[in-house]
Amino acid sequence: ASSQADVISPASAIKIDDYEFSAREIWATPFVDDEEEKIHLTVWHPLFEKVDPNVRGTITFLWLDRALGEDGVVNWIGELKLGDQALANSMPLTELPEFLRDSERVKGWKKLPPHKTFGAYSGKQTNMKRLRGDIIAGSTCHFDLICEFPLEENPLESFGAEYVMAVVPTSRLVKGQEVDCRTEVEDKLKEELGRDFSGAVLGGATGSKNCYIDLLLYDSVKSRKIVEKLLARSGFGGCFKLESFVAK
Repeated sequence: ASSQADVISPASAIKIDDYEFSAREIWATPFVDDEEEKIHLTVWHPLFEKVDPNVRGTITFLWLDRALGEDGVVNWIGELKLGDQALANSMPLTELPEFLRDSERVKGWKKLPPHKTFGAYSGKQTNMKRLRGDIIAGSTCHFDLICEFPLEENPLESFGAEYVMAVVPTSRLVKGQEVDCRTEVEDKLKEELGRDFSGAVLGGATGSKNCYIDLLLYDSVKSRKIVEKLLARSGFGGCFKLESFVAK
């Protein structure tokens, strides 16, 4: 559910106010960062000097999203600078997708979509009485959700979707195998929710008090029932809760 990459015609243009930013005049200077597996870019257009920085940024991201797709921008682009002149080793933006494909092949980099890219994190256990305050370690494909918890409002409310977490007391899992037990349930949830596109598993965490499975539910009512039935069948009985990521 993000903008997909598209072939850009050199004759294409974006018009803002009285200025027309044509694709053939957008130039990008790449710098390959082998350690981060990212491409840093300096982008320039001859009209940049005539418009304010906000317009420059808008034009740059519109064209990058068009050339690489939103997932491609997240996966590939590291530091982004807006230049004030054309650099010697720059290329037309229309050639950037081919440059990235060549880099991926030569470097052997594997670029997965953000929702399939998971990272680990650890908890500080600073507030054991607070939900998720007991977390020791976890993994997620949505770090912003973890960092911003609790959310002030549901950003998906207009779609009928929501972010929730299944909360299971750690004592209900096999001692010494808590992570394996949680992962087994996560896999079952992925299968159940994925079968009819009812939701997705975003990650999970193990705490000293509870274990957490983080979920994106596409249909708040229907998807909740699927999760509740599966958790009940997993041997937790009534010892689990579905909690929202939104502050109560």
